[in-house]
Amino acid sequence: MNKLYFGDNLDILREHIAAEEGSTEREKAAMGFFVMLAEPTRPMKEEAVSAGFYDAPRFGSEYPKLQILTIEGLMSGTECPRYPDLTLGRLAFKRAAVNDMEAEQGELL
Repeated sequence: MNKLYFGDNLDILREHIAAEEGSTEREKAAMGFFVMLAEPTRPMKEEAVSAGFYDAPRFGSEYPKLQILTIEGLMSGTECPRYPDLTLGRLAFKRAAVNDMEAEQGELL
């Protein structure tokens, strides 16, 4: 979802959190992140928690499916998105076979 919302009434934004959850499901994404300028309200947090968790058994943990982060928290380092460490994929996923064909490069011109 590529939308940026502004407004003084942050309670209205609970619907935007619900819309993000819907778009995460529609796009078949494992997780979604909602980055805000202001602190999320209680209804917004409740909506995010109701999305459930992404179970990543190969990575040994569960992660919130929908996470609300603030720009201030990201910039100050007090908040960070939680997601599986995909660098461990080389240990968890099957590697493709290497094709060792020895052929010479032909001339282009």
